[in-house]
Amino acid sequence: MLKKSLSVFLCIVMCISFFSMSAVDTFAAYNAKTLFSVKGEAIEDNTLNYSISVTKDQKGIGGIILVVEYDSNVLKPTNCAPAERTTAEEGTVKNFEGTYAYGVSEDNPGIYSIAYMNTMSVSTTEALTFFNMEFEVIDESRPTTSVRFYCKEYYSTSESDKNITVADGLQLIAEFADISTLAKPVLKEVVPHTDGLKVSWEPVEGAVGYEIRRTSPYSTWESVGEVGAENTEFVDTGLTSGTVYTYTVRAFNNYGISLYDAVGVTCEYVEKPVVTSLKNAVGGVEVKWSETLGADFYIILRRQAGETEWKEIAKRTYSAGTAYKDTTVVDGVTYEYDVNSATDSFTSVTSDLGMNITYIASPGINSVSNTLKGIEIKWNAHPNATHYIVYRKAVGVDSQLLEYAQTSKNSFTDNNVTAGKPYTYSVKACTNSGDSAYSVTGYTITRVPPTEVTALSLERNAVKVEWKGITGVTGYSIYRKNSTESTWTKVGTVDGGTLAFSDTSAVSGTEYVYAVCPMISVSEGAKVTSQPIYFIKAPENTAAENLIEGIKVTWLNVKGATNYEVMRADLNGDVVKIADVSATDSLEYIDTDVVWEETYVYAVKAISPKGESLVGNSTASILRLGAMGIATPELCEGGIKVTWEPRDRADAYAVFRNTDGEWSQVATVNEVEYLDENVESAKVYSYAVAVIINESRGVVDTSDAPALIYIAPPETIKTVNGADYTTVSWSAVDGAIGYKVYRYEGGNVSRKMLIADVGGETLSYTDNKVVAGKTYNYIVKTVDFEKSSVDSAPATNTFLSVPKITSISNTYTGVTISWDAVEGAQEYNIYRKIYGGNWALVTAVSAEELTYTDTGATNGKLIYYAVRAVNDTGISTYNARGITYLTAPKLAHSNSASGIYLKWDLNSEAQSYWVYRKAGSEKYWTRIAVVTTNYYTDKNVKSGTDYTYTVRAYNGKILSGYNTAGWRTKYLSIPKIASVSNTYGAVTVSWNKVSGAAKYYVYRKVDGAKTWTYVGSATSTSYRDTDVKNKSTYSYTVRAVNGSSVSYYNTTGKSVKCVLAPTVTVANRIDSVQLTWNAVSGASSYYVYRKANRETTWIKIATVTKNSYIDTKVVNGATYRYTVRAYSSKTLSGYNGNGWATVYLAAPKLVSATSYKSGISVKWQPVKWATGYFIFRKNDNGNWVQVGTVKGSNTVTYLDKTAQLGGKYTYTVRAYYGNYRSWFYPGLTCIDKY
Repeated sequence: MLKKSLSVFLCIVMCISFFSMSAVDTFAAYNAKTLFSVKGEAIEDNTLNYSISVTKDQKGIGGIILVVEYDSNVLKPTNCAPAERTTAEEGTVKNFEGTYAYGVSEDNPGIYSIAYMNTMSVSTTEALTFFNMEFEVIDESRPTTSVRFYCKEYYSTSESDKNITVADGLQLIAEFADISTLAKPVLKEVVPHTDGLKVSWEPVEGAVGYEIRRTSPYSTWESVGEVGAENTEFVDTGLTSGTVYTYTVRAFNNYGISLYDAVGVTCEYVEKPVVTSLKNAVGGVEVKWSETLGADFYIILRRQAGETEWKEIAKRTYSAGTAYKDTTVVDGVTYEYDVNSATDSFTSVTSDLGMNITYIASPGINSVSNTLKGIEIKWNAHPNATHYIVYRKAVGVDSQLLEYAQTSKNSFTDNNVTAGKPYTYSVKACTNSGDSAYSVTGYTITRVPPTEVTALSLERNAVKVEWKGITGVTGYSIYRKNSTESTWTKVGTVDGGTLAFSDTSAVSGTEYVYAVCPMISVSEGAKVTSQPIYFIKAPENTAAENLIEGIKVTWLNVKGATNYEVMRADLNGDVVKIADVSATDSLEYIDTDVVWEETYVYAVKAISPKGESLVGNSTASILRLGAMGIATPELCEGGIKVTWEPRDRADAYAVFRNTDGEWSQVATVNEVEYLDENVESAKVYSYAVAVIINESRGVVDTSDAPALIYIAPPETIKTVNGADYTTVSWSAVDGAIGYKVYRYEGGNVSRKMLIADVGGETLSYTDNKVVAGKTYNYIVKTVDFEKSSVDSAPATNTFLSVPKITSISNTYTGVTISWDAVEGAQEYNIYRKIYGGNWALVTAVSAEELTYTDTGATNGKLIYYAVRAVNDTGISTYNARGITYLTAPKLAHSNSASGIYLKWDLNSEAQSYWVYRKAGSEKYWTRIAVVTTNYYTDKNVKSGTDYTYTVRAYNGKILSGYNTAGWRTKYLSIPKIASVSNTYGAVTVSWNKVSGAAKYYVYRKVDGAKTWTYVGSATSTSYRDTDVKNKSTYSYTVRAVNGSSVSYYNTTGKSVKCVLAPTVTVANRIDSVQLTWNAVSGASSYYVYRKANRETTWIKIATVTKNSYIDTKVVNGATYRYTVRAYSSKTLSGYNGNGWATVYLAAPKLVSATSYKSGISVKWQPVKWATGYFIFRKNDNGNWVQVGTVKGSNTVTYLDKTAQLGGKYTYTVRAYYGNYRSWFYPGLTCIDKY
């Protein structure tokens, strides 16, 4: 329903039609002291609201009677009450503090009366609302109804006049007639429309039309249009994009207008974007649209020509801008586009007709390249193109691409170019349906003129290309292709100053043509093809060596060669062709026409039908040398030693070896012997030696080389000590038929004694003739067909006896074992195995250590331990002992409610646990309990006493170890909370002293919180919590502390509701002391306390509900202290124990203010106990200003010499005592006459 404000003032007569309100003539109470006004409006939920205001023009007391008349069959009072007002500045009352009586008449339900007794003491010109009324429309079937307001007033200007006469009769002050009772329309929805927002509603019977109202955030309802009864829809245009609008509707007829749905229906409005352009772009269609305020994103829609359904192809966020490229288009197809704005709750309406375009794909440029005379551009042909437009930009000259040429072909050559200048090209396809976009963004190339190859020549392993230089180029690219290739291959680049290139990647036996392209930056000139050249590579790796029959020359095969020419030069420099070798026969040649001790050099040239190579690399000079004598092999330690006779002039010797019929060089040495260590037992070896002079190697003669079978000694010799013996073992030797074992003491191997001769299958020997602590060396020789190998490397061993384990036991950290010392031991190895498992080395300890604790033992397992003595030469054997290991419990402890609570890890193998204790300084453990659980509470404890505990696990047979030091703690009993109370500025908790406590931790919960929070600590037995808030409930608990020992605590604690103590201001008044304090939220009353003079006990002197109190029972000159406690929900606040003090001084009574020639003399009565007086003065309508001070209780006059002739002054006086001041009387006025 449309909200209509209806105001009636006494002095105005209004006649309102349509929504009908009328008023009567001005109502005149006595002397027109009061004016009335009534405002009426229809609000939501079938409710009428009226507010009654009053304006008074002078002070006084009186009363008002208001009578409201209405049709109780149509209207029902629902919410009627006096208006709440607040007091403004001091001296101006703006509230109505009188007595109200109001309600529906018992005799007539259509009459509502309001009676008010007014205690307003000063006037106000502001119209103040003092009563509000609401009526519910309970019958909407009636077309109209009315409400009338009547009033009468009684009034007096005298505060002491109690005989006030009530004016006769009631005066009509306002009438609201013909209020429509049409039903309010039921709203249906608000939806987006092409022109704005469309609101719809259900029809209302009896309506002749509808008024549509609208509101938005930070605005009020406003009428936006009317429609006839035949319409139940309305389109609201002219809206602001990005705004949320709420709509409601009021029905009206000839009698009035209906109520309305104040909640309304809401819809966000975002303006629809306008598609501003469609353009063919590279790879798609570019869509652009107008920006829309308030849109969160845009929805891009598309359909093909002839289609009726739009398809969403993309969403773009608002921040992504107002353009989109559709890359899913097909060349030659016509598309139509539309764009909607949207938020999470709103989408604009799609247009019936969008903007269309035929997509023409851009031609793809295939290449842009320099030709001999210009620049050629090639592109992909478009199937529907009628022609193409070529665009060009001369870089540095043109600012943009310019239309340059048209052609019907898909290529174009630009001959109007300047060498060294860059150009950018792009192409557009033109069809009967439209033009494409430019091809990409253009291709840039620099015009580079061509050059020619001036020479091609062969090098040993390359083709050398030379060309004519071009001024201004930055480099050259060299290209190559053979007769079977159609495309060029780039084989190299050089800088602009280089005019030759060697192509080392050319393949021998191939005919090539070359082209050189000048380069400016990345642009290359056109290719100019050279004359062909046939490339055949020169033979490589030519080498020569001495053979018995001559010098052998070898080389690598050359692809394409049919034969090779072998050439030789002697020391005189004469070069002659000595052979022509077919490529199919061999890649070597033996020169037999040579002379001993002569030097020769050889080279080879490749020949083919299409040409010949350059001469290949020549060999090093080779000296024709003969063979050496026989090389003799013999067995020795470490392998086979080969010796031979020396050769004059020899620089070195090459050693050759024959193994399994294959000869190979194994070494080059400078001596006349060689030790071959890389030999295998039972194999046959032969050796030959060749002399090396001047880097030439002589003939290798292997014809009479003697053979030798190598017999190796065992590689590995090991010794193992037993209980009273040493076992010697060795590795097997291939081909051995037996072994000989020797032993000697000390370092003299010549004193070795044969102690055993065993067969080839035996690889060990037990020496029983050993003495503990003695060191023995063992050697083993291999025997093969009556020959023995050289000695093996000796194995040294000191015989060690078996360590005897003397004890094994469970301890706190593991299993501890001890053993006897062994002579000669350097360390001991400790081994462990779990029953059924394998031995494993745990650790090694020094010879000085004869005990070890295994911390890695497995709980509940039978574990065996062994100790072996070790030194540099060997290790003893062992004996083993076993034990079932139980893990010792690790204890945690804490003070509990009933004692000291102990807990330890549960041992799955334990049947029970034995608990031990030491109290105070006791030396010995006392078993205090046997339990089957993994916890125990020791209740036999005293607060302040230290206790030490340890625990052992027991499995029915064996006890675990235990912590011999134990775990020490001090037992502290729970502090008993004595009180929790409100104190001044805090909540204070106190408790009893706990024996042994060094300090206390205080915890609290606020307003029923589940967990305790630490708030502070104290060394005394109380704590003030100052971080508290009024009306919150605080619970407290306390724990005693000494070092790491902390007591348990009262889990419930004690609670108090925090009521903060007021802060009091004390001031003397004329005949009293006035107290004021800050109001405490939630307080229902305040207790006021006082101490007079030297009183030591606070005496409650009053209980009040306001935050002020005037103490009239005061004596001049007396000292008073005051404090106040707030009372809230049966809880008292704390209070300031010192209080707030004042010395009460009576206000000096003024006697006279008299004008004299010397000034104005002020006189007053003395105030006992005063130490002086302050004299104040003010002019008309001015403020008090201190003009003088006099000292002494009996000094009661003051002469104001600063008064001006004719000035009118008012004087008053305040007594003082120290820092305390009395109040003052209103003052005496005097005019200065002199």
